[in-house]
Amino acid sequence: MESTTFGLTGLKHVKAISNVTHELSHLQGVTGVTIKVEPQGISLLTITGTSVPAEEELREAVLAVGCELKPLAVA
Repeated sequence: MESTTFGLTGLKHVKAISNVTHELSHLQGVTGVTIKVEPQGISLLTITGTSVPAEEELREAVLAVGCELKPLAVA
């Protein structure tokens, strides 16, 4: 099982969370989508699966529902 985490912006309403989850869940290899909502900042999006799709594919899927992936700062 693989997983990856990104920042996510554009979650302006509860329906956006459902939309992002729906779009990502239909990508090949994805078995789970978790979003930790940060109302005043960048939310955390974790994707798990047998294989995680390429970042560009993930970016296009969330952009289709009005959200945007953000890289997380590495400490």
